[in-house]
This record gives sequence, structure tokens and C-alpha cells, in this order.
Amino acid sequence: MRKTLLAFIFASGWVFAEDRATATGKVTDAAGKLLEHATVFVYEGHVKKGYGVYCPTCWADCGKHAATDPDGNFTIAGLNPDLKFKLMVVREGYTSAFVDQVDPAKGAAQPASLKARPPIEDTSQGSRTRGGRPGQAGEGCRHRVGGRRISRSRRRDWTPVRRTGRLDRLHRGH
Repeated sequence: MRKTLLAFIFASGWVFAEDRATATGKVTDAAGKLLEHATVFVYEGHVKKGYGVYCPTCWADCGKHAATDPDGNFTIAGLNPDLKFKLMVVREGYTSAFVDQVDPAKGAAQPASLKARPPIEDTSQGSRTRGGRPGQAGEGCRHRVGGRRISRSRRRDWTPVRRTGRLDRLHRGH
């Protein structure tokens, strides 16, 4: 009896494992050049019909990923065939992009096009300001508590008061 039950469990798992879908597609830059080494993530999943019982990012398939080959192609195998997916594509030096409504049963996803990210400005120590908004060096950060503006030096006198599990107000604690 035990051997029959184990054989049934393994056989049913083997049958269900074959019933998975595969998402494929291409990744290009803004000029249409195929991008190598981009990573494609399954960001969200949505049921094809009706309402889902999970939040869009809580499906077991969310988080699966694949890297693109030298021809810009990606393949993500083992996806639930009852879902449509939203894919997120990332690569160093480019802004991320999303591809919506990817249905692996209907073939390849539409190509994802990444735009080059502008170069980052020099953030050396000499160009930073401390506190406040840029251009107001030395003025410090200002916050509002109870309608009053207080400076950073006076903030340490204020402590939170807990009522009913949330911060209701701040009072001056001595």
C-alpha cells in the first residue's frame, strides 16, 4: 500500500511538472541594439480570468529571473500557465523597464527597450552640504512638531507618546 501511494505521488508530481509555461523575449537598448547581460525578473503575476487570491507580487513565480544571452534573448522556465506576468528588466548603466501582460501561452513577450542612464555627477565630499536643502549649508534641518518649527538642536527634547498602538502626538519630555 505504501509503495503504491509513493508511486502515485511521484507520478502525479511528474505530470504536473510538465504542465509549466516558459516566458521568452528580447531586450534592446533605445537604438534597437540587442543587450547582453540584462536581467529579467518576474515582477508580478495576475490570473487570466477572475480574481486572484494572492497579491500580485506574492505568487510563487514572482522573483524568478534569467539573464539575456549575447543575442539579447531570455528564457524563464517553470511558470504557472494560468497567470499573466509583468516582467522587470534591469541592466547596469540603463534605466529599468517593465513589460506588461506577458502570457507565456501566447508566445514571446514584446521586446523590452532600455534607455541609457545619464552619467552620475561627482559626489565627492567637497560638493555635499550638511543638513537643510542644497544651497543652505550650515542652516541645519528644520522640522515641524505640533505646528511649531524646531531646529535639530531642540529635536532631542521631544519624545513620542504611544496611545492605542500608534504615535498620536509628541510631547516635551524632561
